Amino acid sequence: MRQVLKNIYRNGRNLPDHHAGLAYDIWAPVEDSGDNAGHISTEHEAKTEWLKKIAEIPVSDDYRLAFARWEASFRSPHDLTSEFQATSRLLVGHGNPAPSEVGLTLHHTWGVPIIPGSALKGLCAHYLEVVYGPDEPTEKPWEDEERGDYQGVLWAERRIKAGPGKVYRALFGAPDTEEDKTFEASGYPAGAARGEVTFHDALYVPNSETRNHPLAVDVLTPHQNGYYRAAGGNGTPDPNDHDDPVPVGFLSVRPGARFLLALSGPDDAVDLARFILSEALQEWGIGGKTAAGYGQGEAGEWKVPKPPASNLMGDFESWIKTKFDGSRAEKIAHIAEHWCSFLLELSAVEREKAAQLIKTNKECK
Repeated sequence: MRQVLKNIYRNGRNLPDHHAGLAYDIWAPVEDSGDNAGHISTEHEAKTEWLKKIAEIPVSDDYRLAFARWEASFRSPHDLTSEFQATSRLLVGHGNPAPSEVGLTLHHTWGVPIIPGSALKGLCAHYLEVVYGPDEPTEKPWEDEERGDYQGVLWAERRIKAGPGKVYRALFGAPDTEEDKTFEASGYPAGAARGEVTFHDALYVPNSETRNHPLAVDVLTPHQNGYYRAAGGNGTPDPNDHDDPVPVGFLSVRPGARFLLALSGPDDAVDLARFILSEALQEWGIGGKTAAGYGQGEAGEWKVPKPPASNLMGDFESWIKTKFDGSRAEKIAHIAEHWCSFLLELSAVEREKAAQLIKTNKECK
C-alpha cells in the first residue's frame, strides 16, 4: 500500500477527484528514504502541499441530489430544521486518527464536512447542565427546586451515582444508577430511559461556501514540542521557550459554510432542544479549539418542513371541480363512501385544504 502511494507521488499523479475524506485519511505523502521510509512524511512543506491539493477537491455534483433526498426525509410535523452558518473556522473530530495528526469528521460516502448528531447532542446536554443546572450539584435533583430539573447525572469517581433532573432526562435520556430506588421512593423518574429528542447529523449545505470548496488548510504551531511528546514519562522536561516551534498542518472548514440542523421528537421537547442548541452554538460554538475562536456561528430560523403535495390531493381536487355532476347530497355521500378514508391519511395542511374545497365548491352548496 505504501509503495503504491510513493509511486503515485513520485509520478505526479493526482489525488481522488471527488472525495476529500479518502484523500485526507489514506492518500498521505510518505518518506522515500532513510529510517522513516514508507512512513507518513513529517516535512511541513510536503504536508502543506498535500493539504492544499485536498482543499481544492470539489464537492461532487451528485452530492446535491443526496442532500435533497436527505432533506426531504424531514416532513413530519414533529421535525424542526434550521441552517447553522459558521462565522469562523470549524474543526469537528480533531481527535480522530489522521495522517496530519489532527482529524476532521467528513461524510463517509461524499467526503463533505458534517457535524455529527452526537456532537450536537453532547454540546446541548453540557450547556443545559452548566448554564441552567445547579452551580453545585446536590445529590438529589429535587433538593434544588429552581434548577434541579436541569441537573445532569452525578458521578462517583468512574461510576454514575444518581440520575439527572426531569428536563435533562426528557431531552437526553438517563442510565440505570445505584440511587434509582431512592428516586422511585420519592416519586421521581428513575431507571434507564431514552431521550425524547433525536439529534440528526448536520450535513453541509451544497454551494453554501462561495466556491463550493468548504475545506481550507490550517496550521498549529506548538512551542513546547519536547514537553508534549514526553508528557507522562519519567524524564518529562518542564515547558520552556527553547524548543523550536514545529508547524502541524491540518484541514478545517471555511467560515461561511452552512449546515442543515434537524431535530425530531415531541413538540414540547423539540422546541426546548432547539432553543438550548441555538443558544449553545451562539455562546459556546461547536467542535474543537472553541477557546481560540473556532466553531463560532449562529443557527437561523427553525422551521417545520413543508410536506410535499401528494398525488391524492391533486386527484381529489380535480375530481371535485370537474369530474362529478351530481347534486350536493350525492357528492357528499360519494365523498364519505369513496374518499373519506384516503383524505384522513393526508397531512393536516392538506386535510384543511380538502375541507375548504368541499365547502367552497359550487356543486356542494
